[in-house]
Amino acid sequence: MRRQAAIVLAAILCLTGCGAGEPAAKPTAKTKTSTSQTLPKSQREALKRQAIQTARDLHEWGADSTIDVTTLNRLNAADAAGRLKGFLADARPDSLSDLTVDESAGPDAASIPCTGDIRGGCQTVPTMRSWMSIEVWGAGARFTAGPTATLSKTPGGVRVQGTLRVMVVQDTDTFSWGDWHALTPAFKDYEIDDMLTFTNGALSAVDQRGERSWLASPWLEPWTDDMSALNTSGRVAIPVKGWLDMGLTHYRPSHALQAPASQADMDGQVDWSMWNSLISDGLIDVGGSDQKQQPDNLDPEKDAATLLERTTG
Repeated sequence: MRRQAAIVLAAILCLTGCGAGEPAAKPTAKTKTSTSQTLPKSQREALKRQAIQTARDLHEWGADSTIDVTTLNRLNAADAAGRLKGFLADARPDSLSDLTVDESAGPDAASIPCTGDIRGGCQTVPTMRSWMSIEVWGAGARFTAGPTATLSKTPGGVRVQGTLRVMVVQDTDTFSWGDWHALTPAFKDYEIDDMLTFTNGALSAVDQRGERSWLASPWLEPWTDDMSALNTSGRVAIPVKGWLDMGLTHYRPSHALQAPASQADMDGQVDWSMWNSLISDGLIDVGGSDQKQQPDNLDPEKDAATLLERTTG
């Protein structure tokens, strides 16, 4: 009996250590790649906040495009236009300081008067910023939804999304009747969808996956004088009292923001409700003898139309 017990004990010892000079090695743990999603919670939240602010620095600029235009209704021209004025800041935001952009893109690229030698304007307006700032009275963009931030599976990666509203105002973009003038700024919404990459705490790359335009991304995109997308987009006619000389200089053959030739020409594309209320409130008489008044520098066929044309066209 004792012999059998000894044999069993020997067998057990052999199963656990027999033939092994060293204990069996444990499996090596796989090395995990650090991603935005695997950061500690406090760092994840900080990265999302940084991404949201960076998205605002990339896309928000200039005049406030979310302004309630009804608050400008029937103000004097100078006050109303003053609240629509604004342009890109001179200095790039600090959050974008490490970002490399092609020399043909952004506000400091050579202006169209330089690249096209338009009327010798290169010496006066050498950059796209300096040129466009005297072509338009007001331009800018603000988020109307978002931006939101979602951490990606890549190191330092954050996806930001939101809806951005752009606005542009020019001096010739008006109708008139007597001393009443209608500013008709253009508004357009862009869907922003960017993948941002941060390296050592700084923005190092931007992958734009949504709609692209220099008006929506002035620091990233090549600037252009083509505003055809805004000519029939979200226009609102704002009645103002009097005329304001905005002091702009136009080097291009035609104005960047086209003015509608008549109300009928842009029915359904311009909100005329505030302008038409001048008639219903008896402030202007369509059947009267008043003739349309406009500054000498406006082209009556391109830049304005009579109220009679717009109510009967």
